[in-house]
Amino acid sequence: MSIKKRLFALLDDGHFCFIFNDQTHPQAIKEIEDYFSISDKLNKIQFNVEYNLADTEIFTFSQTPNDPKILPLIKKYTDILANTLNGHEVKECSDNLSKIVCFCFSEKKGAIETIKFSRVFKKYKLSNKKVLGIFGKGKPEVVEVNNQIEFSGIVDAYWDGQTLTFKKFNHISSLFDGVHQFYREANELEVHQFLTQSWFNLSSDYDVNTIHLRSSKKIAQIMDSKKIDFSNPQLFGKITSNINQFPSNKLKIEKGKIIISNNEDINEFLKYVESKYYYSLIDGEPMEALATQKAK
Repeated sequence: MSIKKRLFALLDDGHFCFIFNDQTHPQAIKEIEDYFSISDKLNKIQFNVEYNLADTEIFTFSQTPNDPKILPLIKKYTDILANTLNGHEVKECSDNLSKIVCFCFSEKKGAIETIKFSRVFKKYKLSNKKVLGIFGKGKPEVVEVNNQIEFSGIVDAYWDGQTLTFKKFNHISSLFDGVHQFYREANELEVHQFLTQSWFNLSSDYDVNTIHLRSSKKIAQIMDSKKIDFSNPQLFGKITSNINQFPSNKLKIEKGKIIISNNEDINEFLKYVESKYYYSLIDGEPMEALATQKAK
C-alpha cells in the first residue's frame, strides 16, 4: 500500500526530517491526527493586516486555485514529499528534535497532497523539566522530561492542494520563502518619493527616518497598487474635500497642501485614502472602519 499520511518537520537550518507515516507507524498517526484538524467551513478572507479574524474566518493571500504567486511559497514542502517518493533520502528526526520549528502533516487525497503546518515555539519544547503525573493506576510520580515536544493542536497554515490559508501572518512568515511580498515595507526611496509628492508640506523634523513600520507597509501597498495618481488634481480635490468635511479631522490643509508633522498625520491621510471614514446610512453619524477590504 502507498503512503497517504506523513508527519515530517522543518528544521531551523532549512532542512527537513521525517518522523513517521501511516505505513510504518499507523497507530502513532491515528493518535496525533486530531492535533492537525481544521474546519473546512471557514470563510476565506483576503489578507489584511488590520483585519481581526472571527472564529469562523481564515486569511488567504489568494483564492485563485494554484495561483502562480502562491505555488513558490509551498514548493519546498511539495518538493520534499515528491523527492522521498522518488527514493531520495531525508534525515530522521531522532537527532534533530531540538531543531524542529514546524510540524508538517501531509495527507494524500486522490491526486492532491494537502499539508497542515503547526509551528513549534520554544514553549512547546520540553527539556530538563520535572512534571507530576499519574501513570496507569499508580500513584502520582515526579518524572523528568527531556528532549520532547508538545503538540500544540494549532494549525497555523493549511495548504489544501490548491490554496494556502493561515491565521496569523507573523506565525507563518518564516515558513514560506517569499511570503513578505504580500506584506512588505516600503524602502527608503519609495517612502521618500511618497512624502515628497506635491500634495504634502512636511515639517522640518519629519522625514523618511521617522516613519513608523505600519505606515511604511501601507505606503508599500499604495505604491504597488498604483491606484493613486499624484498628478491628478481632481483626486486631490476629492480627498481634501473629504478631509475638510469630516468632523474628527486632525489634518491641516494650508495653501493647497496637506501638512505632515508626525506619524499621526501620515496615518490619518492613509485612512482617508483607504476610505476608512464614512457616514452611516442609518443615522448619518460619522464612522471609522477599523479595516477595509474589497467587496466580492
